Amino acid sequence: MTPWTEQATQRLLELESLKYSGTRIATLLAEEFGHPFTCNMVLGKLDRLAQPPGTSRNPDRRIRKLPRRKLKAVGPMTFNFSRTTSANRNKPENYRALPPPDRSACPYACDLVDLTSTSCRWPCGNPADSNFFFCGEPTADLLSNHPYCDAHHALAFTPVRRA
Repeated sequence: MTPWTEQATQRLLELESLKYSGTRIATLLAEEFGHPFTCNMVLGKLDRLAQPPGTSRNPDRRIRKLPRRKLKAVGPMTFNFSRTTSANRNKPENYRALPPPDRSACPYACDLVDLTSTSCRWPCGNPADSNFFFCGEPTADLLSNHPYCDAHHALAFTPVRRA
């Protein structure tokens, strides 16, 4: 059932003529009539009362249908994979990729299943390659939130330089 009785509507118009805000009018109406009025209910009712019956609120804002466009038939799509990727686009001409890490050069090198709570978890190489390994140096400490050895910790957590 609508809360807008004749008495509520008349009181709404009285309070609006006193230049009360929508929130204040809603609070006063709720206290007087025992129905929870909201600011949006008050503003909507005032908007509807301001227009003559049977007219739209804004006749210039009618929805108009746009004409349908005909789509052009397109042949099969081809892709050119020889273009440079975004990863290679910003590299300088003298850029050389690092050589793959040598497992024999790292004395504590270990695989994922060999890691312990004191093993350095610094990844070496590409995880998709067969020669991927972790540093494994036993100076890390996971319990104190220090997953890398001192050398890799310095690489991972560089201080922020302020200008």
